Amino acid sequence: MVELLAEGCTDAVVARRLGVSERTVTATVRVLLDRYGARSRFQLALALAGRTW
Repeated sequence: MVELLAEGCTDAVVARRLGVSERTVTATVRVLLDRYGARSRFQLALALAGRTW
């Protein structure tokens, strides 16, 4: 999921590719934003850039 988000995919595209609901993707993104203290997807991407997934 993180790779797809980093590519700039929307929640709808990520959901379709992973076979999950868009609501699941949106909720997961919110959890990640909270966990990393990011206020935007861009900040989240920067926070995750150094991590190996």
